[in-house]
Amino acid sequence: MKIVHSIGKHWEKDQVESLASLGFEVEEDVFSYISVEPEQFELIKEVVMRPNRIYSVGAVFDKADLNGAEWLALTALGGTAYPQPELSWEVGMVYDVSDRCKKCGLNRGRQRHPFRIRSDKTRLQAFQLEWVYDEIFVQRPLYDEMFAPLGIGYWPVLIYRTGKESENVVQLDLPECDWSFDMTGLRTEDCTECGQRKCVVRPMDFLPPLNGEPPNQIFRGQEFFGSGAQAVKRIYLSQEIRQELLTREITRWHQYY
Repeated sequence: MKIVHSIGKHWEKDQVESLASLGFEVEEDVFSYISVEPEQFELIKEVVMRPNRIYSVGAVFDKADLNGAEWLALTALGGTAYPQPELSWEVGMVYDVSDRCKKCGLNRGRQRHPFRIRSDKTRLQAFQLEWVYDEIFVQRPLYDEMFAPLGIGYWPVLIYRTGKESENVVQLDLPECDWSFDMTGLRTEDCTECGQRKCVVRPMDFLPPLNGEPPNQIFRGQEFFGSGAQAVKRIYLSQEIRQELLTREITRWHQYY
């Protein structure tokens, strides 16, 4: 595991020249990212950390780290579409939002209604919807083969135009642990409106160990992650489930913390 600073921007002429002297190749007025380790970052931060840039810092895990972990967190699956109706979709169409904070997006309400999608015709065996990063949608054969034997239930998914239940896609009804992770020392963000706390998405170290018995080989934690108006719960899974997802080419080796 190592810490990496990632900076993306349309590079200015003097930045191109300064970065070239340090071994970084970028093009003037072309948007691109560079990734640097802490020692390098100290050398170039005055050059690159100007306004109009995208910046993040966090841990990067190699294959040995990920293959050696008993439990992992999923970073993301492939996205295929938006929940419908795309132009007017709101969280309250699916979840109870009686205690949702509009400023930070944190919502502890349960799901009440199925998601609607434009079409269930997809080559992806498992996917996530844009804006919704703590739910997993799978093709029915994958559910029957992999998740039903684990005792994981599902929500039906509706086709937007017809309102009919999809025969091809379901949403996993992921269990949630009844204990909290020890997030001491993690970067956090407190909402100025509701006072609740979220963790920054990208970790700076290995994730804390499980703090209780996991409810299943794939489950959702209680803590919220995100910044601004984004607030999502993290999905955790066993190495056994990760290896199955890799074998089926549903994920790649690096899509985990």
